[in-house]
Amino acid sequence: MRAKNNPATSTSGHKLVITREFDAPQELLWKAWTEPGQIKAWLGLGEGVAIKSVKVDLRTGGKFRIQTKIANGEFFTVAGTYLEVKTPERLVYTWDWEKDGGGTEFGELKARSRR
Repeated sequence: MRAKNNPATSTSGHKLVITREFDAPQELLWKAWTEPGQIKAWLGLGEGVAIKSVKVDLRTGGKFRIQTKIANGEFFTVAGTYLEVKTPERLVYTWDWEKDGGGTEFGELKARSRR
């Protein structure tokens, strides 16, 4: 079987849907995912990892960026685009890593693995 036709190696058309239930008010959870200060407080990444900045343009087509720095000085920065925003019930977005997350503005995203 050729790799490009093998569903186990193809990523096109796939998506990940995560559904969770939390014992907390819906508005509080919404803020934890959409407000920069709350994202910093809620997104516990562990010892030696600091969130340096969070940018949020909360609207369909808007972008977000979460920049983290680990103890050795290396940056890991995620960025995405909001595909659907229905306050406070539905939030759909992309999630990609920047190639060099050390800048202060949105950077070039890593190429997604395609086989």
